[in-house]
Amino acid sequence: SVGMEKAPRDDWLRRLEARVMQKVCTSIRPLTAESILTLPISELKRLTSLTVDEVAAVKRSVALSVQRVPPSTVLDIWTGRNEDLVTRRLSTGCSSIDQALDGGILSQGVTEIAGESGGGKTQLCLQLCLTLQLPESEGGLGGAAMYICTEDVFPHKRLDQLVSKFFAKHRQWFASESAVTDKIYIEHAASSADLGAVLDKLFAVLPDQQFRLLVIDSVAAIYRSEFSREQGIAKAQSLLQIGGKLHQLSHMYKMAVICVNQVTSVVDAGKSGDSLVPSLGLTWSNIVTVRLMVSKNQTDQLGAMDGPGRRVLRVVFAPHLPENQCEFVVCEDGICSPRAQ
Repeated sequence: SVGMEKAPRDDWLRRLEARVMQKVCTSIRPLTAESILTLPISELKRLTSLTVDEVAAVKRSVALSVQRVPPSTVLDIWTGRNEDLVTRRLSTGCSSIDQALDGGILSQGVTEIAGESGGGKTQLCLQLCLTLQLPESEGGLGGAAMYICTEDVFPHKRLDQLVSKFFAKHRQWFASESAVTDKIYIEHAASSADLGAVLDKLFAVLPDQQFRLLVIDSVAAIYRSEFSREQGIAKAQSLLQIGGKLHQLSHMYKMAVICVNQVTSVVDAGKSGDSLVPSLGLTWSNIVTVRLMVSKNQTDQLGAMDGPGRRVLRVVFAPHLPENQCEFVVCEDGICSPRAQ
């Protein structure tokens, strides 16, 4: 990540014995803390001809040199004494989803929203760009949103429709509808290099801007088209680099990060038919803090009748939540609880 690249090279090179240091310096390009930390041990071993223990020592030495977060006690976290470790919730604007997520989306970490086409992923992201702007007392974070599109043209018409409904409900907090849309910034990225450049730009502007939400819609679109099966190592390294930047942005600036992901069909011998799992494999799964999956409701999932626009959101894993699921509805006003209709 950007912070890693700026770490003084001498700090960690000085820790290594001369023979190991020479192999590292002559074998790895570019010679940065980022490249050493993101390359798998097997790949570093192949490049440098070092032993597994020596490669592990190199990684440990680099990691110690770029450490930025001071240690804190459990009491610091419990009492909120360390402001950097206080995690807030961003309301989705849907009571059933907020209840399932214990208040909403985490203000720190990477939250993935995966699902098949038409499941409501983009609808939910657009709504989060609006609820974000509410004050904390109303479930927002009081900031602006950056929305990075990688697949299609940004859905301006749908956003305008949502803004109109949102402003009518919350006009006491905004001077006009344009005051809402002015806090949603849109970028486009067609490749992993484009995405990295946009994230680097965020590092440059964030100290002067009040961004509190970053949406990437979607991560899978870039990596599915850019990397072949034979480029697995390059794909994993790129994902780790992007993931490192996302986590750094989130924790440095207390920014909620939402990544939309597609799904892949896999054959499950224990079940009839295929199962849908999030794309991008284990490397990406290890980057994600919270994984949510949305799908079109089936009558037998929650024992409720399936209706127009009705969907299911499922918590696959999260550090603070059990596996859980709830229903929501996609309607003209946006995402809402079935009970609210």
